[in-house]
Amino acid sequence: MKQWLLIFCIFAASNTAFANMGAFLVLKSTYLYTEKGAGSKQLTRKKEAYPVVGISRLGDKLLYQVLEESKKISTGTGFVVETDQELQAKKEDLVKVYLQLPQKNTDLKDFQLVPTHLLLATGAQEQSQAFPELEFRAVSYQGAVPKLSWVYSWAGIYRPDKSASFLNLVWSRLEQGEYTRSKVKRIMMGLVEIGYSKSDVKLALGAPLKEEALPGGELQWVYPQKKVVFNKGKVTRTL
Repeated sequence: MKQWLLIFCIFAASNTAFANMGAFLVLKSTYLYTEKGAGSKQLTRKKEAYPVVGISRLGDKLLYQVLEESKKISTGTGFVVETDQELQAKKEDLVKVYLQLPQKNTDLKDFQLVPTHLLLATGAQEQSQAFPELEFRAVSYQGAVPKLSWVYSWAGIYRPDKSASFLNLVWSRLEQGEYTRSKVKRIMMGLVEIGYSKSDVKLALGAPLKEEALPGGELQWVYPQKKVVFNKGKVTRTL
C-alpha cells in the first residue's frame, strides 16, 4: 500500500501542469543540452529568451530547462489526464502527452509537451491498473512541437516574473537604443535605480498595475512586489 501511494504521489507531482516559471535570456555563446548537462548538445550564439519549465542543480551548477521553438511538423499519439473542459481552459498552455498509458513501471518522464491547440482529437477514457484513481484519455496531435533543452545559469539572466516574449521585446529595444552595457544588464535583470525615466522602468518591470498621485507632485507606480516613485519623470526612490 505504501509503495502504491509513493508511486501515485510521484505521478501526481510529475503530472503537475507546467506553471509559468518565467524565462531565461541567453546572453553568451553556450550549449543547449537534451539532458541535464549531458546528452546531445547544440551550440547557440543567438541572444534569445526561452520559457523556463524546470530548474535543477548538477553538483554546484544551476541549470534551467527551457522550451525551444521548433519549425519541424510532428505527429503523434498518447495519453493525457485532463478532461476536454480542462484542455479548453488551458487555451495556449502546454500539456503532457504520455507516449504510453502509464503503468507501475512506466518512466513518468517519457512524455511530450504539446500546446493544447495542436491536439487534434481526444478519445475514450482509459484507466491504468497502477493508477485507478486517474482517468486517461487517448489523444493525437500534429504541429510544431517545442523541444525541451537544458542551459547553464551562467549563460544569461533568469526572470521568474517575466515571459520570454517580454524579455525578447525588451532586448530588441535596448539594442536599438543608446544604453551602456551595465545599464542594459541592470534593466534586463529587472533592477530599477534612482534617476531612471518612466521608459526605463517599463523596460525593466513592464507596465504598472496602477498609478497613484502622491503629495508634493510625486507619482507612484505600483507593481506586485514593488513601488516606484517619480518626481518630474525621474525615479526618486523605490519601496
